[in-house]
Amino acid sequence: MTEAGHLLFVYGTLQRGYPNEHELRVKGTAAFKCEAITMSPYPLAITNQYFRPWLLDKQGLGHQVAGEVWVLDDACLEYVDAFEGKDFTRTPISVEAPNGDILSCTSYLVNYERNEEWHGPFLTKYPKE
Repeated sequence: MTEAGHLLFVYGTLQRGYPNEHELRVKGTAAFKCEAITMSPYPLAITNQYFRPWLLDKQGLGHQVAGEVWVLDDACLEYVDAFEGKDFTRTPISVEAPNGDILSCTSYLVNYERNEEWHGPFLTKYPKE
């Protein structure tokens, strides 16, 4: 957590212009900070019948993943934790901002060992369509 709040790296439907961006504004305060890319490769997979993006907790597999960094206050982070639900664990992750700054964030990752059906190859960015 910084003086301004919690840094959260989002890579899926919580990004600006995606279907669940509004969830960042339901409770508390959230502010977009910057676009970013993970320092290490991670597998970004599309899974289950709803084709949800899941960042799998398997550092070193897959690709560097593009997303956004948001600054959340405690109330917003608590709400987003509940919104993301039991499938995800908020996990520390390092990302690089466009200006070269390395940011220590958290992000919602899924246990790699889950027995799920991954749709297609691992991605570098979650597509809007």
